[in-house]
Amino acid sequence: FVATVKESLGAMAILVLRADLAHKEGEDIKEAVTFAAVEQVYRLQKWIKNVVAISSELDDNVSRRDLATVVLMEAIASRLLPLLAHWKDMESLGDQKAQIVIQEVCSDLKKVGWLDDDSLMLQAAPLRACAQRYGVDV
Repeated sequence: FVATVKESLGAMAILVLRADLAHKEGEDIKEAVTFAAVEQVYRLQKWIKNVVAISSELDDNVSRRDLATVVLMEAIASRLLPLLAHWKDMESLGDQKAQIVIQEVCSDLKKVGWLDDDSLMLQAAPLRACAQRYGVDV
């Protein structure tokens, strides 16, 4: 199951956004970059929410720790957080919406105990740092 989850995450196209595009080019480019960043964050957030929800229904043969590592390191630390970093450069989004996303992701992960699990502290560190930056209690 973990391999299938990794494969589904790998199939998601994540654009690498150049922050300078939002400022140097015309309004059309700025709008396209903003839309891409917003859409990607919400797709990733939904993917994370779904995987976390499914994790509580898995049998004992599936390593929940391996699944948590995929979510925390590959989905959140490597994809979600870099995309949220672009939101600070976009006037229409700002920190408030990024804070809401982080708050919701942290809430989902707390429900299954992944943020409080001692064996996952290292994997959860990037999310914890981001949550602290946005003033989200974890």
